[in-house]
Amino acid sequence: MTVSLAEPARAALEGAVTPVGRRASDRLPAPPEPPGFTSPGTFWPLCVAVVVLPLLAAAVAAWLSWQDLQADTESRLTRTVDLLHENTLRSLESQEAYLTAVNRFIMDRTWPEISASADVADFLARLRDSAPGTSAIGIISPDGMLLHISSRAFPMQPVDRSQRDYFQAHQGARVDDVRPAVGAAITGRVRGRRIFPVSHPRRGREGRPDGGVIWATSDVDAFANFYASIVISPSDTIQLIRQDGRILVRHPAAPEAPEEAGAHEDKMAIIATSARTGRVALAYVGAGNSGAGLPAFGANRLVAARWLDRYGVAVIYGLHMDEMRRIWGRRAAGYAAAAVVVVALLLSLIRLAQIGMRREYVALARARAETVRRLEAEIRLHETARITALGQITAGVAHDMNNLIQSVMAASRLIDRRAQEPEKVRSLALMMRETAARGARIASRMLDFGRQQPMREEPVELQAAFERLQETVGGLLGSGIRLVCEAEPDLPPLRADGAEFETVLVNLVINARDAMPDGGEVRVTAGLQRAEDGAARLRVTVADAGTGMTPEVLRQASEPFFTTKGSGRGTGLGLSMARQFAENLGGSLAIESTLGQGTRVTLSFPA
Repeated sequence: MTVSLAEPARAALEGAVTPVGRRASDRLPAPPEPPGFTSPGTFWPLCVAVVVLPLLAAAVAAWLSWQDLQADTESRLTRTVDLLHENTLRSLESQEAYLTAVNRFIMDRTWPEISASADVADFLARLRDSAPGTSAIGIISPDGMLLHISSRAFPMQPVDRSQRDYFQAHQGARVDDVRPAVGAAITGRVRGRRIFPVSHPRRGREGRPDGGVIWATSDVDAFANFYASIVISPSDTIQLIRQDGRILVRHPAAPEAPEEAGAHEDKMAIIATSARTGRVALAYVGAGNSGAGLPAFGANRLVAARWLDRYGVAVIYGLHMDEMRRIWGRRAAGYAAAAVVVVALLLSLIRLAQIGMRREYVALARARAETVRRLEAEIRLHETARITALGQITAGVAHDMNNLIQSVMAASRLIDRRAQEPEKVRSLALMMRETAARGARIASRMLDFGRQQPMREEPVELQAAFERLQETVGGLLGSGIRLVCEAEPDLPPLRADGAEFETVLVNLVINARDAMPDGGEVRVTAGLQRAEDGAARLRVTVADAGTGMTPEVLRQASEPFFTTKGSGRGTGLGLSMARQFAENLGGSLAIESTLGQGTRVTLSFPA
């Protein structure tokens, strides 16, 4: 099993240290501002929008509703006036047909014969009985005397009608003037009912008028009853009016619904418009006209009129605006109520969101306070851990120094044994001096490690380093354990701190020795290897044939202060410092181990 270790060992200590005097709260982002209406610009624009926009939408809907209602009302009013026009036209044409029938009946008779004829009186009576809506039919002589009337018995005393407008309308009539005349409304003497006459000049076979007049009266109540049946609302008015402004028929009657001041002139103008166009003319009459936009509450009526040119009369309908305003008011109130409901719901949602944000803010504030408390506790714990780590580092340094002391003691024993051999003594003294210098460099390196200073680099010949390793620890490994150091020829030097490199090798060899309680061979080898990208790397391997490690132990082997040795035998810093040394040079450390078959620790460096 192989483990590649590429993370810095120093992080174990650095992550556990917080600068002195720095508060835990300084490591957290600043707390958010509390949400709600107290924060400028947080909710006010939204509140204004949810109030203004629905009300504006309701106003637009009300305006469009008024436009639709106005268009619908005008269309309905136009159809109603067209119906009134057709009804009036049929009634007047029927009256004209009766007059034509009378004219044919008396066409060949002289006026004395007509006055003395009982057949004429009987014909008028029978014709009136067969003509619904006709009150009476009469004949007036050229001198203005009423000779016959269908409602009186024959013979009758002639009555002067020369001053009646419908008689005077035909005096001096031209041959080509064939239009009938409509007289003013009057109250009949016989029945006491309101009527208005339709007259036609009496003509001979040549079609020439001779001054006589044939007339028929229409019952005003018949027209009024029809008007009452088609009226849109009870407050509306319908009128049949002559060109001179005289009203023939009105619904409702004048005492119950007097005309507005100034309305007469307005209606005559509307009638004139209809006479010019031949279609229904519409206009708003009364104080404060309205024709577009929202309704003008001073406007009294929407008036529609249509002119009957042949008879010189017009039908005119006055729709009271109050009914339109009531309908529109109900619609607008509905829109306003809907807008108010929408505004209330949106404001409620905003309020709920505000409450939720306040709760979330409180929860975040509590969480932040809890985080600060935990950070402060962690800082205190890290300070304690730092002190513990320093003690363990001290123990590790003592371990390394102990190895150097053993080397010095071994050299001193050899000097004592070979005191008579100056050359050998000088060689041993040189070795002791180098060992002491290495110890000094180890202490300095540990200080550098604590101060985070970069290591010193120098060319290190691997073959020479292996020879010094052999001399230093070769005889200190104990019986049954042999150290073998091999390096490929012509290897490039390693740029590193030589003392620290030798210390790393010593620690790895000592670890290998401790892993072989029954003895064996520790092999230290060096070679050059090409990576897949073509780059050359120096590889230094320390291998033993010891007990090996389980996968669980292998995963933690290079962690600082992790050791499986008994108390007082190891600090757990050997592999950690070896990994840190390799990574500081841009390299890595890999461990291969199989339980019962030994361990291989490989240091890889850029060549």
